Amino acid sequence: MHTHRSQKSRIGTGGQLLRYATLPALCCVLMSGCLRQRINDEPLPEFALPEAWAGATLAGDGVSEWCSDFGDPRLAALIDQAFSDNLQLSAALARVDRAEAAARQAGAARFPSLMADFQVGRRRSSAIGFPSFGGPAPEPFETTTWSLSLPVSYEVDMFGRVGLGRRAALHDAVALQDDVETIALTIAAQIAELWFAMSEAQSVVDVVDEQIATSEELLDLVTLRFDHGLAGALDVQQQRQQIATLQSRRVLADNRVAQAMQQLALLVGAIPGQFEAETSGELPDLPPMIEVGVPADLLTQRPDVRAAQRRVVAADTRVSQAIAQRLPALRLSAGLNFQSLNLADLFKEILWSVGASLSGALFDGGAGAAGVDAADAALAESLANFGQTLLVAIQEVESALLNEDIQRQYLETLEAETELARTSYEQARYRFLNGMEDTTYLRVLSAQQSLHALEQTRVSARREALSQRVQLCRAVGGSWTAEALERAREENE
Repeated sequence: MHTHRSQKSRIGTGGQLLRYATLPALCCVLMSGCLRQRINDEPLPEFALPEAWAGATLAGDGVSEWCSDFGDPRLAALIDQAFSDNLQLSAALARVDRAEAAARQAGAARFPSLMADFQVGRRRSSAIGFPSFGGPAPEPFETTTWSLSLPVSYEVDMFGRVGLGRRAALHDAVALQDDVETIALTIAAQIAELWFAMSEAQSVVDVVDEQIATSEELLDLVTLRFDHGLAGALDVQQQRQQIATLQSRRVLADNRVAQAMQQLALLVGAIPGQFEAETSGELPDLPPMIEVGVPADLLTQRPDVRAAQRRVVAADTRVSQAIAQRLPALRLSAGLNFQSLNLADLFKEILWSVGASLSGALFDGGAGAAGVDAADAALAESLANFGQTLLVAIQEVESALLNEDIQRQYLETLEAETELARTSYEQARYRFLNGMEDTTYLRVLSAQQSLHALEQTRVSARREALSQRVQLCRAVGGSWTAEALERAREENE
């Protein structure tokens, strides 16, 4: 009975000590209301965004999807394959998984920590001294000790230090996911550019083949006139040189197809030299203008802008965490201990303990203040990076809109110039073959070279117009990358 009363007394005293220890903590909890983030979850730039694009001279047709296929499903299939097999994307996704694991690790301190420590030891004691009078000498003895301890510790997150760290880590993880979408958007644009480069080179091959055929036909006619004494040997030689020039251009165009194929293999995660992609052999027509929205849409549509914005929030959260790091910390601890000389009797006697501690730095040499200053500087850097990223995004959209408008005008004038050159060549050829004195073979050759150059320039200009549209699609962004990546991940699983 006496033992029971003393245990109750000790328990009551421990409870009073615990209550007394938590009183300062309760006061600190009331003070923690002063810790608030200074930036909301969606910080805005300091400069005012324009209400419309300066270069948006054409209205879009309301297309919400990125123009990834341009009327060719084979191009869309290549982009899907890249989202599934591209190793750069796989590495970026692994970084996201690592960041998410770091966020879970940062938030683990919100829960109590329970440990288990089981020990067993054997000890031998040697006898020291003299035997008793008339008795034997003391014998050495051995003992085995069994012990088990279950300590529990928990830090009360009074000022949100642990929670703020977890929240900052989560923002970092989401920013990395936005980085993945930025990489995916860039890869899709690169694939489209290479696809059009292949189509351009194949179109050039077709144009050159047609030019070689007409040049060989003209060579036969010039040779015939030479045989009849109506043309000189120089005319025949110059026409042969023109055909050789066209054949060398064809070789270069074939090489461009092979080079683009190798680069395309790298983007889709295939082995260069063992990958083939079949194109239509001709450039597609430029699709209708897409809906570009307003500059403020970049805050949600551009993944790199979203990532920069989230990193501002993460940096601001770490400022609050650095402030909370300087405030006192309340830690609670408890434990159960079992110890016996016999394993069977290990749980017969229980030793328990409970306690609380409130600790804080009274003097740290300015380390805490320096930590807050460093976090403030990191926040200022993130804000500047966010503003710069947004300005670059606006510039890219404006540049793409301007370039597409100029390229469209250039194509229109080039079409008219090509038609005029074709007419001039046909007239010069007709007048030369019919022996008109005002037309020499040199004029025919000059008109032919001009037409051939314009026909090849026209192919390159059409490809450039498609490239400008690809850059516009990349600059505007959108939600299609996240949806395509999700589809690729589901297919892989």
